[in-house]
Amino acid sequence: MIDNTDNLKNDKVFIVHGEKDETVAPGFAKIIQLYYEHYFNNPDQIGLKLDLPATHCLISDRRGTECGTTNEQVYIEDCAFDR
Repeated sequence: MIDNTDNLKNDKVFIVHGEKDETVAPGFAKIIQLYYEHYFNNPDQIGLKLDLPATHCLISDRRGTECGTTNEQVYIEDCAFDR
């Protein structure tokens, strides 16, 4: 069973797209932002970061390979950024 989208109205989301991500097109971050704007009460509930030199990965501020260097075993990059 899928939860009702009304349950999103008080949530927060942070959307990140690395500048070197060749797996997902950059435009999808904006599409995801529009999706959440439809359900959220306040635009401050959405964070957007599009200027990190990361590849397709999870962003860290203390673990992983150097930002912009893909590690296909764990997909974690240390981009010295934490939200």
